[in-house]
Amino acid sequence: MRILGAPVPSPERTSPHFAVRAGLGIVLLAATFLAFRGVSAHAFLRFDDPIYVTDHPVVKQGWTAAGLRWAWTQSYGLNWHPLTWMSHMLDVEVFGLEPAGPHVENLVLHGLSVLALYVLLSTLTKATGKSFFAALLFAVHPQRVESVSWISERKDVLSLAFGLLATLAWVRYARSASRVAWCAAFLAFAASLASKAMLVTLPFVWLLLDVWPLERASLADRRGLGRLVLEKLPFFLAAAAISAVAVATQSEGLTREIGFGDRLANVVVSYGRYLAKAAWPVELSPLYPRRFDWPAGTVALAGVTLAALTALALVTWRRAPAIAIGWFWFLGALVPVVGVVHVGYHSIADRYTYFPHIGLVVAVIFGLPELARRLPARDVVLGTLGLVAGVLCLRATTAYHRVWGSTAKLFSHALEVTEANFFAHTQVAALLAERGRLAEAQEHNLRALEIDPTYALAWMNLARVRLLLCDPVGAIGPVKRALALEERLPGIRGVYRDALVALGEVEPAEIVLRGEPGRPFTEARLALDPKGDALWLAGLAGGRPRFARGGSGTWTMTELERDDVVALALDWSPGAGLRAAAAGAREAFFIELLEPAAGTTDPVARAAEPAGPFAGVHALALGGGAEPAALIADDGGLHWSAGATSTAVLDRQGRTYTTTARFVVGAFTGAEDALFVVGDDERWRFFASSAGAPPRPLRAAGGRALDFLPRDPASRVVRPALAADPLAPGERFFLVHAEGATPQAEPTLHVSVFSRTAEGWQRLRTTPVRAVLRPDLSVTDPRGLSARADGSGRLHIAWIGTPQDDSAQPRYALSFDGGVRFHDVEIPADTEDRTHSVTALEVRGDEVWVALTGAVAEGGTLAVARVRHVDRRSIGALPEGQGAGR
Repeated sequence: MRILGAPVPSPERTSPHFAVRAGLGIVLLAATFLAFRGVSAHAFLRFDDPIYVTDHPVVKQGWTAAGLRWAWTQSYGLNWHPLTWMSHMLDVEVFGLEPAGPHVENLVLHGLSVLALYVLLSTLTKATGKSFFAALLFAVHPQRVESVSWISERKDVLSLAFGLLATLAWVRYARSASRVAWCAAFLAFAASLASKAMLVTLPFVWLLLDVWPLERASLADRRGLGRLVLEKLPFFLAAAAISAVAVATQSEGLTREIGFGDRLANVVVSYGRYLAKAAWPVELSPLYPRRFDWPAGTVALAGVTLAALTALALVTWRRAPAIAIGWFWFLGALVPVVGVVHVGYHSIADRYTYFPHIGLVVAVIFGLPELARRLPARDVVLGTLGLVAGVLCLRATTAYHRVWGSTAKLFSHALEVTEANFFAHTQVAALLAERGRLAEAQEHNLRALEIDPTYALAWMNLARVRLLLCDPVGAIGPVKRALALEERLPGIRGVYRDALVALGEVEPAEIVLRGEPGRPFTEARLALDPKGDALWLAGLAGGRPRFARGGSGTWTMTELERDDVVALALDWSPGAGLRAAAAGAREAFFIELLEPAAGTTDPVARAAEPAGPFAGVHALALGGGAEPAALIADDGGLHWSAGATSTAVLDRQGRTYTTTARFVVGAFTGAEDALFVVGDDERWRFFASSAGAPPRPLRAAGGRALDFLPRDPASRVVRPALAADPLAPGERFFLVHAEGATPQAEPTLHVSVFSRTAEGWQRLRTTPVRAVLRPDLSVTDPRGLSARADGSGRLHIAWIGTPQDDSAQPRYALSFDGGVRFHDVEIPADTEDRTHSVTALEVRGDEVWVALTGAVAEGGTLAVARVRHVDRRSIGALPEGQGAGR
């Protein structure tokens, strides 16, 4: 129809009703973002955020094909929620490991759910005002803070957003029988379950909505109800499948020691506590400690309250059906998390109310007004009460939301508002220990154990703090207690090793790889990612490179199909990642070591094209730079190889450096720079490479090439080790070497320090390393030698010492502030021959990994042992909060 020839505007677009609805939607969003303002300044929490994001080995790699496969095929942290993992990976890809972006994303998802709820309720009931107040109370209720302000609860906001979209699509289907709407509802429901298994009860909620307000069937119409159940059968089957997956993935965290009676009493009390927190949301906590010894009076009061409210819902069914629908929505939606099957250390959790609370606000906002029909000025009174409640909730939410800004604030608050919170005491203890307040940390751990003597994490943290207090005797008991309680507790083995090392106990080997008869391991190489837990161990077995990958967990091994390798180099350099090079009898080539794809078991080693012909290769070392390159010494000279090209390295006069080099060792000084030592028993020369360019000889004061000559020409020199100082990249390095051996004397282990000056490089000092702890062990005869400097002013050295009984014992030395401490490294029991050699050493934090080879009758072994040192200046990371479960 036209008026004066003009088109009639769409009534949905121009009617005051639409404008009011749109305006109220904007107010809802404004209130939601106001309640959570400042969320972008919040930090990652040490409460599950490391498990889900910051320390997760797959998530922190960002959006990768391997990561996506892992997300759909593996469970982690007692959860299978692939879309949540994908969401975290996408955050890392877009925002990096920064918390601002993920926090804002959580808030945006919450805002979308608030709008979806408002649209859903207004579509179902045509009551715009009531729908607004219901969505407002849901949006700004203080119990929303845990789901919105905690990055680890991305699964909550993601799951509900999909669940409400599924419900909107289902309502469309219920009114139009649209197949497209049905498919959309199923896909959105599946996405909700793939984000978190919480909404497995959603099809039951749809049945409630079918009764009211959709009125598709009455309670007396059994045939109609049966038809409604049948049309939702695919949804029920999907929910059942996801429920089975959830139970399987969380089976390790189930609380099984609680009897049926105590468990039932806890369920009743939990419902009562959830109601109380919803009506009066004060003294909220990130964790309410679990308990199953509720007084009979508490159980009775909760039971009477539940029975009374259920009776009220049934009695008022005809007059106010929204009360019954909302009440049973609340009761049913809490079933998966109310404690029938209990997981974790909590009794209740605010995050679990994210979906069930919608039922309560429906009951209150849509049901109670029907009971107050005779109230004078009912709409004005109830509207005013709704606004007051919304404002009060908004203020309380804003205040509580700020508590979630840091771990310290969060668990200090938890101690203030809860009693007997062993978990909070343990978290506060960890934070105090990090700040060096060790006595206070010990007291909090002891308080946690007074509350719950079975809490393994508190025992482990107590042991760690006592180690930092230089009390290994007091630490060994707690760590053994922790092992007895929970032997799989992350970090427990490391703390136990700390205690053994501090007590002088022998350190166990981490892994032993066996060579085959006729193919013994001839050397070992070790590479360690300093920011992760990946560790690569490589060795030559009969001229064929074999690679093992592990760290904290199962080791996997692969072998390169090549039989003529005589030298191997392996390194994980900052900015370049993992690289390897190998030299055969006639050529050298690079090896690309691929991380195992997420969800797979075997690492992959792939050889690139040969870098060039090098006859009689003696040794090689990897260079710096983003692209792999290697320095190679053979009978023909010294070559720099990058890709398929090689360059002869020249000395100051332009002549090719043609020593019969017996060794090439290297060390990285920065993201792209590398230092090398090339030489034989008589003379060593230093070279440096910058940004992947061919090495140049280092110059000493006066412009001459920097050489190193033994002080005694008759000395026998052992292959040196080179370490760069990460505190002063490019300005200082260390050379560890042995010299002075004659028929009358054993060699002595020395550390030489070189420093850059304006005129060139100079040797500052050479200091002998002497052992005083074991008179029967000569540390002055190292067989194989490796050294690394870490970022704390320490130099780590590993070698094989020779006791008087002629057995070979690996030794590890930690040099700190001029002093030297020594630790033995256990040789595996099945490597009985005395022909071991240490060939590699890596340092990460307070862990030192030592690789060694040994000959046995079966063909030789390649082993790696881990030593951990403890001192007051190196606290290390204390355990994070254990997985909150669901």
